[in-house]
Amino acid sequence: MKKELRDTILCMVIGVCLLVLAGYLIYSDVSAQNNWTTVSGTITQSDVRTVPGKHGPQFSPRIHYTYIINGKTYGGDCCSSHTSQDKSDIQKVVDRNSINTTVNVLIDPNDPTQSKLKEETTPFASLNILALVAGLIFTFAGLQGWKKIRNKN
Repeated sequence: MKKELRDTILCMVIGVCLLVLAGYLIYSDVSAQNNWTTVSGTITQSDVRTVPGKHGPQFSPRIHYTYIINGKTYGGDCCSSHTSQDKSDIQKVVDRNSINTTVNVLIDPNDPTQSKLKEETTPFASLNILALVAGLIFTFAGLQGWKKIRNKN
C-alpha cells in the first residue's frame, strides 16, 4: 500500500511539474509574440553541434545572432533545445539561419538583453507539446492510482 501511494504521489507531482513547465513555455512564447518589439538582426554563427548520446550522437543547432538597440549591439543564442539523432533535421534549422542572414528578433521592451528569434518562437513547438502531453499522462496516471487506492479503503 505504501509503495502504491508513493508511486501515485510521484506520478502526480511529475505530471503537475510538467504541466507547469509546458504552461510556462507556451505562455513565454505567446507573450513574446504579442508584447515584445521586433527588430532586425543578423546571424553571426550557425552550425551543427554533435553531442554524445546514450543511443548514438545527438545533433543540435548552434546559432548566434546580433541586433542593435539605440546604437548598442546585443547578442542572443537560439535553438539549442532542438536536438535530434537525425542530423538532416538540425541542418534544416542551420540552413534557415545561415551566417549573415537578416532575421527578425523579438526584444523584451523592458530588457533589451532578452531576445528570441521570431521565426523560432513557436508556442506549440514539439518540446512544449511533449511537456504538455507527458504532464497530462503522468497526472492522469496519478489520478487513476489515487482512485484505485481510495476504492481499496
